Amino acid sequence: MEQTTTAAKIQRLSKKVRSIYGGQGAGKTYAIMQLIVSTAIYTRNLYILVLGSELTKLRGRAMKDGKKIASEFPTLCSINDTKIVFHNGSVIEFKGLDSPYAGQSVRSDICFFNEIAEVKDFDTFQNYATRTKICFIDFNPRKGFFYKQIKSFYENDFEELKVTWKDNEFLPEEEKRAIIRYKELGEFAEEGSYDRFMYEVYYLGDFSISSGKAYEIDQFDIREDVPERFDFYVSYSDPSLGLGSDYFAGLLFGIKGLEVWAVDCIFSQYTK
Repeated sequence: MEQTTTAAKIQRLSKKVRSIYGGQGAGKTYAIMQLIVSTAIYTRNLYILVLGSELTKLRGRAMKDGKKIASEFPTLCSINDTKIVFHNGSVIEFKGLDSPYAGQSVRSDICFFNEIAEVKDFDTFQNYATRTKICFIDFNPRKGFFYKQIKSFYENDFEELKVTWKDNEFLPEEEKRAIIRYKELGEFAEEGSYDRFMYEVYYLGDFSISSGKAYEIDQFDIREDVPERFDFYVSYSDPSLGLGSDYFAGLLFGIKGLEVWAVDCIFSQYTK
């Protein structure tokens, strides 16, 4: 298999929970599926789960990539609707996370959460993650989710890798030009604007917090050790926050003396 720099970097990860995040065009999903298919080919009797918030979305993402990669080895496996069955006894199964209880008692050797930011909640993740030996997750850091809970729970069993379009040597020129355009429009745009958001998330691959401003993951931390009572609270909401009419943001701050705590942040996209 021809591999990208993204794939080479992923192969160096070694802990149980392996988080791969970053910008558009980095080839995260394809590289993870290359590693998964290769592992299934060379290891007998593995049960591997590839998971997404909805099976329909999974079909156009990790399932499509997995089937394309596996099709290069027709003598070693057979491809079904939601499974790739290898002649050595290993199986890759694709499943949508329709219920938070779907993963209870389901054990696997490897599981991969494709676009984990779309998964409903931490419990849904945990049902599978606690019952597997190796867990991959990938996402574009365009919004917050239960990522901090994952890092906190797994701590020493967790590692993360940021990749960008520059790590994908096979990125089509048309897509590369579009990604570079994010930089041209957004590098010096106003913080919180749509162009700045697209540049920082999809070009740089940085994590997006509720304001639309992008931060490196470890640079933003809502304090957990806060006073029991604040002097007063200040809330702020905006139906667009510069990102267009499809977005809503709500912020709640607690003030104690001269210090201000970010107590709660809500950032959501309207769904039609």
